[in-house]
Amino acid sequence: MSMPSCRQLFERLSEFLDGELSEDICAHIRAHLRECAPCQMFFRTLEETVRLCEHLPAAPLPEEIRRDLHERLHAEWRRRFARAERSA
Repeated sequence: MSMPSCRQLFERLSEFLDGELSEDICAHIRAHLRECAPCQMFFRTLEETVRLCEHLPAAPLPEEIRRDLHERLHAEWRRRFARAERSA
């Protein structure tokens, strides 16, 4: 694999930060970052943004959304349970 372009690197940086890429692809991304100052700056900014977001408190779920989610999950549970009973 050749060194990724800035655009290719940009498209894979989130996966890179999350450790979701193969070591081979990570090596190419690290090589690109060593050589490309704009991508280094973008990567550092993204890395810092992720770090800051990890420390934000969780926002409470509005009651209407909580209720809707509960109803949908309950309906799905009933659907799956009914299907399992028919199969048994």
